[in-house]
Amino acid sequence: MNYDSKEKLNSIKEISTYIRVDDNHPLDLYLGLDSNGNKTLRLNEKFVSKTVKRCAKIMIQQYSFDDHNSILFSNCGDDDIFYQFCNNLIEKSRSCPQKNGYQFLLNRYLVWKKMFASNKEPLSDLEIMGLIGELLFLKNYAALKYGIDNAVLGWSGAEPTHKDFSYNDDWFEIKCISASKRTISISSLEQLDSRSDGALVVYKLEKMSESFNGISLNKLVSQINKTINNEVTLDIFENKLFQAGYTVISNYDQHVFSHLGTDKYKVTSEFPRLKRSEIPREIASVKYELDINSIDGYKVEL
Repeated sequence: MNYDSKEKLNSIKEISTYIRVDDNHPLDLYLGLDSNGNKTLRLNEKFVSKTVKRCAKIMIQQYSFDDHNSILFSNCGDDDIFYQFCNNLIEKSRSCPQKNGYQFLLNRYLVWKKMFASNKEPLSDLEIMGLIGELLFLKNYAALKYGIDNAVLGWSGAEPTHKDFSYNDDWFEIKCISASKRTISISSLEQLDSRSDGALVVYKLEKMSESFNGISLNKLVSQINKTINNEVTLDIFENKLFQAGYTVISNYDQHVFSHLGTDKYKVTSEFPRLKRSEIPREIASVKYELDINSIDGYKVEL
């Protein structure tokens, strides 16, 4: 189910008014407006309150009543980001047992708080494209072949490994280029150097206007999030995103791309690449470019 908190929140006009997220959700969870008119996600449950610090974009309020307690997550930042926050907590808590919702939602909030609090500079256009390429491979290939949990575990993210994805004897290096580019940048000797055969997967994207119904980073992350049901896998995925420089900012919605095609190349011993064993040890690092047309004979089905 793809929950749409935006529609429900925007239908509420009166302050201190709340509507249950839906009739089937196991938690007593509501969307509404708090006493100050801020869009709010609210949980009613019996729990022992903990001290929780607010972040720059979400305010925390906790109340005690005769028959229940309440915790409120109220928006004090970007509406679109808050909708994503609500959608994530609502969907991911569907498998949460009753009476355990408080700690579950707090744990999810702390993950988002870390992303909200990051002082990292936004990713550049090239970095956005690179991360989109890896996430497209994760979503459209690795998750289907290996299962989403194994797919996430096999993704290196920003970890200091030499291949973007590795599964047993299979490895994949992912590149994302603009449609007009005729070369592929290889940023280290190790990216294509291996004793076993692997694959170079190239995604071709074209930058479009913000109104175009295409691929954006926030949308892609949200789509993958919805396919992960294991809480441990979700934490791993979100930590890898954070390490890769991704935090939840609405600016990424302005970077929209059209996916024009994907090519996969079999990297064998004959593939044109530089190898560490063939480079003088005095040379510490090497970057080089591959001509796309010249490697057409190594193309295989993805």
